[in-house]
Amino acid sequence: LATTSRQAYRTLLRAQRLLFGEDVAALAAARVQTRAEFLKRRDETDPATVAALIADAMDTAEFMRRNVVQSQLNEKGNFAFKPDPERHLSEAKGPEYVEDVHEAAELYTMKDKRPRSS
Repeated sequence: LATTSRQAYRTLLRAQRLLFGEDVAALAAARVQTRAEFLKRRDETDPATVAALIADAMDTAEFMRRNVVQSQLNEKGNFAFKPDPERHLSEAKGPEYVEDVHEAAELYTMKDKRPRSS
């Protein structure tokens, strides 16, 4: 069963709701952008192009669900995020909660410097 452009559009909106949650401004901006992109291509009739656009929308929604985490400003003035282990992909086992982006960058750098086992 082929995915329609309407299904792809709704899938993107659901992914945005999941990602942005209660951030009304970010959610509104994402919806406006998504609608503008779909309206820009609404007169497309080439089946191959339409299929590619739908696939791109579905891939984008999946990427947003699995790989994007929204950070929030905490009381210390740092941006913090907490990935959901049920949704977010990760090859590295890191701390459940990263206080700020500098700490995350340091952890990422340390991961790359570990000796590799053969």
